Amino acid sequence: MPLAWAWLRGRGEAARLAAAGAAGLAVFSGLVLFGIQLIAARQPVRPTFISHLDVRMHRELWNRLPPNAMVFDPDPRRAVTVLGRPSDAMHFWTPRPDWAALVADPDPYALRVAGYTHLYFDLDYWEGLSPLRRERFETSACVQTVNEGHGVRSLDDQRRDFRRLLEITACQAR
Repeated sequence: MPLAWAWLRGRGEAARLAAAGAAGLAVFSGLVLFGIQLIAARQPVRPTFISHLDVRMHRELWNRLPPNAMVFDPDPRRAVTVLGRPSDAMHFWTPRPDWAALVADPDPYALRVAGYTHLYFDLDYWEGLSPLRRERFETSACVQTVNEGHGVRSLDDQRRDFRRLLEITACQAR
């Protein structure tokens, strides 16, 4: 603003009126949006990629992981939103190739080497893994369950579902 003010001092009346009009429109549009947000704040709407199970995990675990924790999630938006920790899955809104390879073939040791300390996933991802890949997490002594939530997918979809948060910090390179 100070630079625009200094630039306008040397300009004519038309430029100053145009700038004042633009500033007035910006203030007016901000007030309109603020009014809409005040009305909508009473009934928050969660994003489509967040379920009620994620909301439950969010309430229990938001910002409670160690500050240096990095969470691996097959849905790169979800863990960041639910747990408040980075995922290092995207590069300029595009999934990173190394992250995509870890999604396809997850291994607690490979995830740890990639810098991840935790793994957050749902039932669909877990059931989509082969029995051998699931066994890597079930039998490894370095994998610890931090939290798990069970329920149904939604009010409209009564199929069972869960969210699980695993800690893999003890999984050092073999």
